[in-house]
Amino acid sequence: MNIADKLVQDLRAKGFKVLIDDFGSGYSSLNMLSTLKLDAIKLDAKFLQIDSEHQRGIHVLESVITMAKGMSLPM
Repeated sequence: MNIADKLVQDLRAKGFKVLIDDFGSGYSSLNMLSTLKLDAIKLDAKFLQIDSEHQRGIHVLESVITMAKGMSLPM
C-alpha cells in the first residue's frame, strides 16, 4: 500500500469523505481513480466552458461522466 492509499484509508476510517478536486487539471490522473477508494470527483471548471468549437472537449467530458457513473462516483 502506498502513502496515498494509506492516507485515504485513514481519512475514510475517521469519517471523512475523500474526493479528487479539479479533476482534469494539474496532477489528477486516471491512475488515481483506479487505485484510490474515493467518494466523489469534482471536475475542473474548464470542462464546463465548452462551446461548439470544442467538440473534442465535449467527448472528453462525456467520457469522464460515463466513467464516473460506471464507478458509482458522484460528480
